[in-house]
Amino acid sequence: MDAFAESILKDTTPLASGEEGMTDLKIIEAIVRSADTGNKVKLIW
Repeated sequence: MDAFAESILKDTTPLASGEEGMTDLKIIEAIVRSADTGNKVKLIW
């Protein structure tokens, strides 16, 4: 998060794209859902 904020302040390209960040969030949500339910969670890309 700090690197992203710094890229905005310095007008540079962020290290990770928004698309990469969204992918990470989908994976984390699936992990949490699986842990909560004890079931496998299918990711749809």
